Amino acid sequence: MVQQGYTLGDVRLSYDIRKVTFTAYVNNVTDKIYKQHTLLETNSTAPTPSNIYLGGDAVSWSEGRIVGGSFTVRF
Repeated sequence: MVQQGYTLGDVRLSYDIRKVTFTAYVNNVTDKIYKQHTLLETNSTAPTPSNIYLGGDAVSWSEGRIVGGSFTVRF
């Protein structure tokens, strides 16, 4: 799998008011779409010969920009 290099950026902002914290965040600010490549592990529980490689690999597209928020109340 070949792809160009890329840069990702995340932003998080929190604000405290007494016992409450408000947080807003943006993951993948530039909304960059890229391929994610995963090599599957060997099966170490397989019978002799052990560690038979049963997998391969998996390629998927990344998530785009994610915007969210939360608040926390401390008692």
